[in-house]
Amino acid sequence: MLIGTFLFAALFLALASSTPVSAQEPDVIGQLALVKYVCPTDVGNTGTSIPGVCSDANDPNGADVPAITIGGSVSFIYRVSYTCPTGVICEPLRPISVTISDTQLPSVTPTEYGPLTDTNTNGEIDPGDVWLYKVNGQTAINLSQPGLVLPGGGPVPGCANATDGAGSRPTYVNEARTTAPAISDLDPAAYCNPFIQAPSIDIIKYTNGEDANTPTGPEIQVGNPVAWTYLVTNNGNVALSEVAVTDDRGVAVTCPKTTLAVGENMTCTANGTATEGQYANIGTVTGRSPTGQQVTDNDPSHYIGRSTPTRSTRPVQIPEPVTVVLFGTGLAALSAAVAARKRKE
Repeated sequence: MLIGTFLFAALFLALASSTPVSAQEPDVIGQLALVKYVCPTDVGNTGTSIPGVCSDANDPNGADVPAITIGGSVSFIYRVSYTCPTGVICEPLRPISVTISDTQLPSVTPTEYGPLTDTNTNGEIDPGDVWLYKVNGQTAINLSQPGLVLPGGGPVPGCANATDGAGSRPTYVNEARTTAPAISDLDPAAYCNPFIQAPSIDIIKYTNGEDANTPTGPEIQVGNPVAWTYLVTNNGNVALSEVAVTDDRGVAVTCPKTTLAVGENMTCTANGTATEGQYANIGTVTGRSPTGQQVTDNDPSHYIGRSTPTRSTRPVQIPEPVTVVLFGTGLAALSAAVAARKRKE
């Protein structure tokens, strides 16, 4: 009996010593990494890859931020990878145990899209596996609408380096967080609306410094010089080229340049000589947008030419001298003198 007990104990110790140490260690949770993508399309309900139209778009001013038309389809793909330190056995994760939240979509829960890699096809997220989650069926917000406040904050200035070259504008940024038991990671993504060109130009014409849209305008003596100025402003949102000013009365107009940046203005000039009577002419400006669209505006101005300056032609009457002779003193004497003058007239 003692011999049997001894042999059993020896066999147990031998087996225990031959068991790898790592197998005796408890399973641990590895590390999650999240990459969020924004997609200018509806990606559907399932997939095993990230569509090529999707962008990481971490930086709201990055060149990869998509410009999505207002009301257009928007989807978000969440790429979740799982890694484990070397020499450590990590517990696999069930896809359902991984949750994702999004700052701008508080009432929407991202759902499984499919495995990007599932090495042993066991339907679990093992170390080295990558799974995809998604939110689809969304529409792009009008990010320029006045007073817009997003659930997660913003919009923020962004899209400064968007491929349309239109510069900074309101941008949608949402940050996602993926969570599994005891581990998490987060990543943002952004989009903006396309820049819509709205070229426009404005002209104000002055005659001798007066706007004079309606008659009669300034009075100018016939033969005197007339100076017209034309204030031209680019009041659109794109640069203009081929800017030129003409006058319907054949007046030669000179401008200092032919291009105007957004918000820029210039003053064009013309000169003439005043003619008799009411005079009216219209200044017209044209310009062209980067896409070739022509814009135009016009403004009238007036003056009236006279041979001599306007003045009263009524003869000026000079009263005759009045001689008052006072007899006696006081008010009675003055009254008698006035009465005598009236009888004489």
